[in-house]
Amino acid sequence: MTGRFTGFLYGWSTLSVIQTGSIASVAYIFSQYLRYFVAWPDVPREWESFGTTLFGTIDLYPLRDLWTKLVAVGCVAAVTAINVTGVRLGALVQDASMALKVLIMVGIVAVAAFGAGDMGT
Repeated sequence: MTGRFTGFLYGWSTLSVIQTGSIASVAYIFSQYLRYFVAWPDVPREWESFGTTLFGTIDLYPLRDLWTKLVAVGCVAAVTAINVTGVRLGALVQDASMALKVLIMVGIVAVAAFGAGDMGT
């Protein structure tokens, strides 16, 4: 009973909760940081105040940071489209993004090690 049924429950929880929550979180954080480099408009203040608070702690304001949420949805849709297109394209995009991350980290280390120079001392 525990082997197959537990595996079935774990598979469905991974598909419906674990993976989706982490993907959504990464996309939202990415879109928040992207806003520092790419400006998009804010919705009017009257729209942002549309919503409610449940039990005094849970804020449900769907139009607050609307464009940030839409950019995050677009990121998830783009990655989904790439992965649906094919495994080779998905692997190519993943390899390219990993190479870019490594280059950025090497650049940060290089600036930290050699970029400070003589700071006036």
